[in-house]
Amino acid sequence: MTSVCTMCGHVGEPKSKRRGSFVICFLLFCLGGFPGLIYLVWMFTSKDRICPSCKMSTMIPATSPRAQEMITKSKPPATP
Repeated sequence: MTSVCTMCGHVGEPKSKRRGSFVICFLLFCLGGFPGLIYLVWMFTSKDRICPSCKMSTMIPATSPRAQEMITKSKPPATP
């Protein structure tokens, strides 16, 4: 699905990035197994759609009104 980045204006496919940190997961496992397990499940089930250009998680579907507005503003006017 084509998306538009609201930060840099990149139009294309977003990349997936896993949320969380393995360091925090390890610390939670050291403190107690159950909080670490919950965090681990959350890490592996949630993902962010990030812009391949600026690496921010500000991608929106290209069919949304805001994306359509950004696309039309970024295109140069047609010359006859």
